[in-house]
Amino acid sequence: MARYMIHDGIRALDYLLSRPEVDPHRVGVTGNSGGGMMTAYLAAVDDRLKVAAPSCYITSSKSLMTQLGPQDAERNLFPWLSAGFDFPDLIYAFGLKPDLVLSAIRDFFPIGGARSTVAEAKRVYDQFGQGNKLSMVDADDGHGYTKPRRLAAYA
Repeated sequence: MARYMIHDGIRALDYLLSRPEVDPHRVGVTGNSGGGMMTAYLAAVDDRLKVAAPSCYITSSKSLMTQLGPQDAERNLFPWLSAGFDFPDLIYAFGLKPDLVLSAIRDFFPIGGARSTVAEAKRVYDQFGQGNKLSMVDADDGHGYTKPRRLAAYA
């Protein structure tokens, strides 16, 4: 399922970039929940994106499986876990570009997993001298693209 959704996202980006009023050097992506998933997926596979801000999606596979359980079909990338991949790999695939992980402390996507994933990815960004390009905002609220996360993404 993920393959089809990612393909649709890439085609939407094709259309957006075909518009004369769009600056192709300033294109970003953001979304919440399933939109956060699409944000992470598109950032990982499409080099035309310059910034990403996934909201209420990034966590860790361990915390996801032990606290929430398996997800919808498009959220399960096979053979993701057996190949040794986890959420930081989606961040790495974005190629050290500006990435803002937006999370909710009271979300059903475990905040501990989000924090450990960002900390792990931050160490890699730091090794390349790009630590200022990865950050996290964790609002004290629940699932949804609430004002604190929207304001952080706008900035």
